[in-house]
Amino acid sequence: VVGRKSGRLITTPISYTRVDGSLILTAHASRQWWRNTRADSSIWLRLAGKERSGSARILRDDEALPYFIAVLEDQRIGAKAHGVAIDDEGHADLENVRSVLRDTVVIVVDLDDSSAGARH
Repeated sequence: VVGRKSGRLITTPISYTRVDGSLILTAHASRQWWRNTRADSSIWLRLAGKERSGSARILRDDEALPYFIAVLEDQRIGAKAHGVAIDDEGHADLENVRSVLRDTVVIVVDLDDSSAGARH
């Protein structure tokens, strides 16, 4: 992302989950990097070794819930780190998820189709 105050490119390694063609990222609400997507929704990623661009949307609370569940169920280690129980069928405990989501930001990134190798 581009820093909203500095204007400099900020690089942050982060894991993701794919949902319906979008990349779903999460961050603790106290982190700073995700706040830069508020000022400018443009985002650049290095994905599978290729530069990609897209637009990012910040989701919180109920709007973020289904995406956050998808991330936790896809990334069991992350669920464990958050203290969210995953049952034997692979489903996250909804009350746990709601509790953790209070301090979590979900970022939905829609990639540009023509962005392979492009950085603006």
